[in-house]
Amino acid sequence: MLVYNKCNLRFFFVSVLLYLITSVSAQQNGSNYEATLLTYSPGEAIYSTFGHSALRIINHTNGDDYIYNYGTFDFDEPGFFLKFAKGILPYRLSRLPAAFELQQVQKENRSVTANKINLSDEELQTLVSLLEENYLPQNRSYLYDFFYDNCATRILNIVDSASKSRFVVMGTNYTPATFKKLISPYLAPKPWAKLGAWLLMGNQAALEADFKESAFLPDYLKVYLGSKVSDTGSPLLGYDKIIIAPGALVERANIPDPQYVLGFLLLLFVFIRYTEHRNSMEYKLADWFVFLPVFLFSLLVLFLTAISKQGIYQWNANLLWLLPFPLMKIFKAKKYYGLLKIIFFSGVVYCFIQASYCPSVVLLAAVISSRMFFNVRNPEA
Repeated sequence: MLVYNKCNLRFFFVSVLLYLITSVSAQQNGSNYEATLLTYSPGEAIYSTFGHSALRIINHTNGDDYIYNYGTFDFDEPGFFLKFAKGILPYRLSRLPAAFELQQVQKENRSVTANKINLSDEELQTLVSLLEENYLPQNRSYLYDFFYDNCATRILNIVDSASKSRFVVMGTNYTPATFKKLISPYLAPKPWAKLGAWLLMGNQAALEADFKESAFLPDYLKVYLGSKVSDTGSPLLGYDKIIIAPGALVERANIPDPQYVLGFLLLLFVFIRYTEHRNSMEYKLADWFVFLPVFLFSLLVLFLTAISKQGIYQWNANLLWLLPFPLMKIFKAKKYYGLLKIIFFSGVVYCFIQASYCPSVVLLAAVISSRMFFNVRNPEA
């Protein structure tokens, strides 16, 4: 049996009181928080192709450990695909227990790197307050923009707000590049997705991104924040810490590369063109083989260009060379052929200038040209 005298009881109550005072003080000045930037590697799903960024906040006082994620959307959202196409699908800030979130990421065979964010106690408190304010039901949704407002740019802005822009960029080797050039390496393992992206993206993708704008990609966000230092020379980010190691490589389905498919089609249609010229005839089936898929895809491009609120789809000059051939097949009038020919070949020139890092686009334009040329030379066909 334990026996407490008055001294022991007095000491106990004083200790508890001091602990409570210390805890309250720690919560007031924010010293109980630790913030880290999490960078996820690209995943197999299309929406995870470019990786992901999130913030992890640990409260050392009460043991809370949450990951704040600005890249959440709901597949069950009514009218999901139409809203996604129109650029009005709401993305949300989620807050999940770190253990659960990281377990899900590991199941996707993705690695995660953590970098401690070296903010002051007051700045950490501000960061948490801003995140909690963003997480309020009326604030957590936002209109996603691939280049300018996504999971990475939101973190960049909220860290800058919390630190009151106390950190500045120092010593960078970044070379300005277009948005297309920046995303090209991420799409390399998915060549058909890359071809689709190059055709669907408008002129905005051909603009040059400065160092800060490059931070729309999670890997570049880490580089950008990592280049920031305070007026005392202390870095904003700590060293890389791998918290989930890269998993085993996933075997990809053996799908023919679009360059080989389109290269074969180009040779085939050149041979067909030679045969048509030699025999003074036209193989209409060859026209339909090109016309129908190009027509349907051009309608998709036109639809996104016209109705999407996302700048990535607007002012798509690829329509200059995608639409004329279908229009020639639909409107069989000689007076339009000259104009369509000018528009088409202007578009092809644009294609060769802007289609860098994606040779499949040039091959597709050449395939269409092989049939476009025949019809231009034979307007009665």
